[in-house]
Amino acid sequence: MALRECEAPHCSSSDPEINEICRQEGWPIGHPVLTRDSKGPCTCQCSCFALNTPIMISDGITKAVQNIKVGDYIQVAGLDLVWRQKEVGFSAGSKGNRTTLQPSIVFISYGENQHLVVTPDSLFLTSDKKLKRADKLNVEDFLIGEHSDKIPINGVGIGNYRGGFHHIATDVDEPSENLDGHLIMANGVVCGDYTLQIKYHGNTFKKDFENMLTVGTKEYNEKYGKLKRELIDNEAFIPSFEVHKVLPPPDARTFISNYEAKRHLESGTFRSYTDHLSQTWIEYLFQQFKLHYPNVNYSLDWDNDEVNAVAWKDNEKRYVQVFGGLVRSTTLELEGLSLVIAHELGHHYGGEPTYDGELSCEGQADFYGARNIMRKVWFGEFYIQVMEKAIQQLKDFFEVPLRNSFKEAAFIPEEEHPSISKCSHPPGICRIETYNAAVDLKSKPHCAG
Repeated sequence: MALRECEAPHCSSSDPEINEICRQEGWPIGHPVLTRDSKGPCTCQCSCFALNTPIMISDGITKAVQNIKVGDYIQVAGLDLVWRQKEVGFSAGSKGNRTTLQPSIVFISYGENQHLVVTPDSLFLTSDKKLKRADKLNVEDFLIGEHSDKIPINGVGIGNYRGGFHHIATDVDEPSENLDGHLIMANGVVCGDYTLQIKYHGNTFKKDFENMLTVGTKEYNEKYGKLKRELIDNEAFIPSFEVHKVLPPPDARTFISNYEAKRHLESGTFRSYTDHLSQTWIEYLFQQFKLHYPNVNYSLDWDNDEVNAVAWKDNEKRYVQVFGGLVRSTTLELEGLSLVIAHELGHHYGGEPTYDGELSCEGQADFYGARNIMRKVWFGEFYIQVMEKAIQQLKDFFEVPLRNSFKEAAFIPEEEHPSISKCSHPPGICRIETYNAAVDLKSKPHCAG
């Protein structure tokens, strides 16, 4: 089961330590930090505004967010937008510089040549007097100014940002229904403070956003369009469509067949496009596997919704790439994704039988990946612990229920069905049998080729 996010008071009170460990380890904004609160293990993460975001501290006067200290006064309001000054009880963030790359950052262009660079969970007050996450805003929304004036949104995009972030709050007390004292002004628009952000991480408010399209996704771009390049007036922000990606060749070897990938895309359930935890799993796993298999180029194509992973070889260089759709599948967590990567490495190192004398066949990649590679990466008893969880997650993954369009073969063109050969992807039940045989040091099942 995935870790839950910590309750608001705990994250706020421990934030200085969270930011310090992130700074020391070089972790980006949004990196989940494991800790505990009164209900047990959970994660916190820091978030909010890019450095130098102007925050209103009194009528007509602003101050860069990172320069606002505990004990300073800023302008605050509730939903009635009656502004007053209140003392800041909390201020923290990352120093950052142009060499610090922060992923999944939202760029909002609004009004007349104004913009904000924020983390996806930053909250904005819209014209219906409701709070909305930054990664859910679109060009049909209106932000709110100091005096309830409606401010049009010109475009919203997501990408990487080179620089630091900072967040502030007046206190860590439970916000009232009116949100009094927890609405602030950032570069001319009404936003929530850090206490509100943490509160809205909870399950109580997640339902408010779950049916909204997320910036950067295919569905969002089709409805609202991508952020236009001419609106990006901040050279430190790199939109996702400009991030360089390594493209696999058509004959790259996949974790599941194209037919199965389409079925999962239609029938599966997925985490948010801006989910930081699953991205962190993959980054961590790449580091782990690279320690033992350094001659492989690992990459994540987060923008790709395809539910798959691939391996290929080009000019004696070896590649493993994982697609965002697979990482966001709710059936898989760190352990299951680890076994997926091991399968792709199994294509490179698993030996016979192979595709045309090159990469190992699917069943062999499963067996070698689970028996050899996972044992090498996860030492001692950790191997058993990780494999048991991984096998259960993959079992759930292979058993994703079919929807109507996939229940009858007649709905699928014959050429899209997986071909049957010694190298084909075995049925899910065979793959689970193969993983268990690998753990128990038994022979590879006949069904695995």
